[in-house]
Amino acid sequence: MTNIKKIITIVLCMLLAISSVVTVSAEESEFSGIVSKNVEVSENGDVEVLIDIAGNPGITALILEVSYDSEVLTLKENGFTDTGLLVGNVPTTITRNPFRLGWQHSDATAANNYKNGSIAKLAFEMKEGFYGTTDVVVTYISAQTFIDDMFVRPPAMESGVISVTRPKLAIKDGVAIANSLNGETLIIASYDETSMVDCEVYPDSTGNVKITIADVLDLSGATKVKAFLWEDLETCMPVCNHAEEELNITDIN
Repeated sequence: MTNIKKIITIVLCMLLAISSVVTVSAEESEFSGIVSKNVEVSENGDVEVLIDIAGNPGITALILEVSYDSEVLTLKENGFTDTGLLVGNVPTTITRNPFRLGWQHSDATAANNYKNGSIAKLAFEMKEGFYGTTDVVVTYISAQTFIDDMFVRPPAMESGVISVTRPKLAIKDGVAIANSLNGETLIIASYDETSMVDCEVYPDSTGNVKITIADVLDLSGATKVKAFLWEDLETCMPVCNHAEEELNITDIN
């Protein structure tokens, strides 16, 4: 195992010099309608999804339908929160998928509401062991705006899809987490400002793995920890992007 560690140390140092992290940023649409975005689920399985509107044409009444994959996501009890950006949320008891959300201004002489931003917050729990991407689909049903404080008209709206992603490999609060492994090699390493301090190798890993890093690595002088997932030790072929987390004094003590 000592020779394997030496080889891995050399390879990881080379990767440290040339590696770059690929991230996916949230994308906002410029049309009048629901904003599509990406959300990354936290490793305890909970994910918060915001439903946003952009280019608001003056909405005073709105009905949306929300659907999701029940095999992957579960809407938590009291999982809907109205942000108050639109007036007159219609109380909804959500007992099925898909479900509808509605807002209706009660004052027939009210001015149009041109605010943009988050109109609702949904709290889901993601199935343990799932990794990859699943969609929360928000479909526009109907909406109204006032004209001259007397009439209403339907505005031009479009629907959106919110993509929720759980990474296959992550480090959160000092715990390395890898999901749905099938014989891959998991490597956990600690680093100071210039070099690797320590590493542990877990070849032929299977299932869902959670490892408290402080229990297996020397963190003396370390400033960050990283986790790598390779197909095997022969090819050193990455399965996914590496994960990393900065350390502070409380992590080490």
